[in-house]
Amino acid sequence: MLKQVRVMAALLIVYFILCSTVNSFCRDNAHKKNKAAVECRLLEDDFSLELLQEEFESIKKYIIPRSKYTNLWYGIPLKNPLGVVDARGLQLSLSVVGNRMKKCYPTSYLEKLVYIPAILDQIEKRFKTEVGLVRIFKLPSESSLPLHRDGSVFNLHTGKVFRLHIPIITSSDVQFIINDKIFYLQPGKMYFTNVSLPHFVVNNSKIDRIHLIIDVHANNELRKYILNSKQPEYVLHYN
Repeated sequence: MLKQVRVMAALLIVYFILCSTVNSFCRDNAHKKNKAAVECRLLEDDFSLELLQEEFESIKKYIIPRSKYTNLWYGIPLKNPLGVVDARGLQLSLSVVGNRMKKCYPTSYLEKLVYIPAILDQIEKRFKTEVGLVRIFKLPSESSLPLHRDGSVFNLHTGKVFRLHIPIITSSDVQFIINDKIFYLQPGKMYFTNVSLPHFVVNNSKIDRIHLIIDVHANNELRKYILNSKQPEYVLHYN
């Protein structure tokens, strides 16, 4: 009986060692995949910052909180599935079904503008895509967004939606951390951001960060353009 107990104990030890080894391998493999991932790419750098800021100034009075439960996200809905200007127009969850984005419609706020609609048209024509959810988002000064992912729908290789950012007002003290890399997204330029990866934002500045955030339908032409585009400079973030 004692011999059987010893054999069972030895088998259990071997089992736990094997489990630990497999788990360690899986973690290392996932870590390597994340390190090789595409986090951020600079797509365009010739937008008029002056016109972007002028148009934002003309509608900034319409900024609303994304929900009554948060003081982090404030925004202006420009295009969404319902074409509404209330908080529903800021919700990603209402725009994505499964792994696809619903057809989106301009709001009355977007119809007041000229330059931003022209940018959206340019994106559609150049990359043969369709613009979906469009919002202007404000991250208040001296605040941050927690670590999160926005889902596999934004995966560069398998997802159906790509997220583009055009900073309108920002600072070098605003840090966009994707996959442990700290990026500074410069105003008036357009970036692809891989929000399927772990990311968070820290606004250490004295000003509000204002970004135009554009979700577009993924296609191979835009995917290839992103992969061939330049990665912005970054520094590593150490936890």
